[in-house]
Amino acid sequence: MYGHSFEFDRIIKVWIGPKLLIFLLDPRDVEIILSSHVYIDKSSEYKFFQPWLGNGLLIST
Repeated sequence: MYGHSFEFDRIIKVWIGPKLLIFLLDPRDVEIILSSHVYIDKSSEYKFFQPWLGNGLLIST
């Protein structure tokens, strides 16, 4: 069954506790996500560092 998921699905979703991990298998899908500023958002852990680092390159979107 695991091998067939790669044959038919281009996206794999895995829940680890409350976090959702998404694996994109098609390079075209990855290009769409990475080339857009709309779809990229930092995780909530980055908010912890914002008071010290501000909105510099490290934590800005």
